Amino acid sequence: MVKTEFSPIADTTRRAEIVALLRRAILTGELEPGQKLNELRISEQMRVSRAPLREA
Repeated sequence: MVKTEFSPIADTTRRAEIVALLRRAILTGELEPGQKLNELRISEQMRVSRAPLREA
């Protein structure tokens, strides 16, 4: 399994930035097809609550 590290993001465009980061990770192969995402781990790495992560 590929271990992806996400950086914290700014509050202003939180959802859009989360979408962009996840999309980039998918397109670059950092996230593999069918790979389950650990919502808690990703939200902690991005320093966001899980709600905007779910929305993204």
